Amino acid sequence: MTQITAKRRGELVRKVFEILLDNPDGLPAREVLERVERSLPLTEFEKSSYPNRPGVRRFEKTVRFASIPHVKAGWLVKSRGRWSANEEGKQGYRQFKDPEQLEREAVRLYRQWAASRRASNRCAFCRRKLSIPAVCTQCGRSFQPATGLGDAAALPCHTTSLTLPRGDSD
Repeated sequence: MTQITAKRRGELVRKVFEILLDNPDGLPAREVLERVERSLPLTEFEKSSYPNRPGVRRFEKTVRFASIPHVKAGWLVKSRGRWSANEEGKQGYRQFKDPEQLEREAVRLYRQWAASRRASNRCAFCRRKLSIPAVCTQCGRSFQPATGLGDAAALPCHTTSLTLPRGDSD
């Protein structure tokens, strides 16, 4: 079975960014996909349908899945069916001109985000799952988990003094 390479995923997502940079207010996802398809030649694999889902082309799903690391990296915003590139995404697009490098950096940031999320959704003292936001009983500040994009050590001020809203523990 043909695999979609990191280079190809990067080519597809670079084209997404290129389209979104020309449309600063973003575009509906369907329109982004149509424009990508019109501007890049699709491989035979991308043109094909899934064997168990006739009529469902691989291309649309491939682009949607390829964009996930870029969303989690904080570069691409998807909201209510509308896609847009934020300032970090524009910088990433400009910095990583090679499609494979763009993809690899987004995947690296995605993994950083995922690791941070796993770590920060648990109390550092008792490892109990935190409801977000949690509240510190010493200072009253609420806590949102680190996104993995900024300071990975952005923990609550007093990790042993967090209270959990009712019903949100393991």
